[in-house]
Amino acid sequence: MKNKLTNYEKKIEASVEKWIEASKSELKELQKNAKNSLAAKKKAARISFRMSLADLNMLKKEANHAGLGYQTFMSSILHRYVTGQLIDQKTFLKTYKTLVDSDSFLNTF
Repeated sequence: MKNKLTNYEKKIEASVEKWIEASKSELKELQKNAKNSLAAKKKAARISFRMSLADLNMLKKEANHAGLGYQTFMSSILHRYVTGQLIDQKTFLKTYKTLVDSDSFLNTF
């Protein structure tokens, strides 16, 4: 006796006909990406720390503007800091002003 399919199962069956088989190169690329993604998750560590509620709210607001979750945003900030990609704004402005005020900087353009 054959069981009748539910509407949900019928939708799945109908969508299978629209699927296109991936080429061998596409499949290898997808497998590589999946492996790298899993490896990255295994390397992640959970941490816990306290911060002021005001700072957390500002961080969440900035993360929202960046289109990220606040934990992902925090991780990104910390990564950029420890890899030297995040610099202090005051230091940057002071260095920039020094360069602009020097004659050699203006002569490069």
